[in-house]
Amino acid sequence: MRTILLNCYQIIGYVLAGLLLILGESGELTADTKLLIDAKQEEFVVLALGDSLTAGFGVDKEYSFPSRIQVKIDDENLGYKIVNAGISGDTTAGGVRRINWLMKHKPQVVILA
Repeated sequence: MRTILLNCYQIIGYVLAGLLLILGESGELTADTKLLIDAKQEEFVVLALGDSLTAGFGVDKEYSFPSRIQVKIDDENLGYKIVNAGISGDTTAGGVRRINWLMKHKPQVVILA
């Protein structure tokens, strides 16, 4: 169990590092990114697509890795929304079948885990 938790924290770290690259070194939205978000009048959506590891099978909802990322994002007041699209037992074929539903969220970033 400890190994799984460490791996979850590593994944969260990688995702946050990627988001920081999007934000720029100062931790604020760059002018180009802010303009892109304002132009679409939408929030910045990150879609987490995967199987039971993403869905958080066997743990309370707040302990799934998308929920943990959302907490970190909220702590930093970034205004991003994480959508947990993980389904236990999901496969690549299952993801393809759900693509229309997934794209309704209009994600700017997709995490495949």
